[in-house]
Amino acid sequence: MRRSTWLLALPLLCGAPALAAQTVQNATLRRAQQAFDNLDYRQALTAAQASLRERLTGFERARAYELLGFTYSGLDSILKAVDAFNTELMSSGKWVFGGGLQPASTSTVVRVENGDVLTTDGPFAEGKEHIGGFWIITAPDLDAALAWAAKATVACAAPVEVRPFQEDVEA
Repeated sequence: MRRSTWLLALPLLCGAPALAAQTVQNATLRRAQQAFDNLDYRQALTAAQASLRERLTGFERARAYELLGFTYSGLDSILKAVDAFNTELMSSGKWVFGGGLQPASTSTVVRVENGDVLTTDGPFAEGKEHIGGFWIITAPDLDAALAWAAKATVACAAPVEVRPFQEDVEA
């Protein structure tokens, strides 16, 4: 049986853009940077705007404006491109499901230990990448799935991982 259902996963780097080697001392601006890194753009905008009302070094002021610019312009163009990709994918009949995820910092891990179910805050594994969103599509083969992933990676300006679902087991 050929695999026909594919996951296109959007792993996002969780780290500051490598635009400056200087350290940000202002706590509000650090919160803005952290929110931006976690893809919480609303909080990034709020904190970056608030930091501009505080005493900042020249570097920090430039960084605050840089975060505001990346957040406004980058987010707007990416959202438009992803929306166009989603429309094309749905129109083609290949769309099964898809969506964006809240930042990894909002996750809860559920596990069993010695027969007890435990929950902990945060991602399951510490890492530099976390899944930021995904699409589930149908495609006849890997090449077709990769063609859709190529369009997705252009739209979201980030790498896209392609994985087949396990084959269905017929009873």
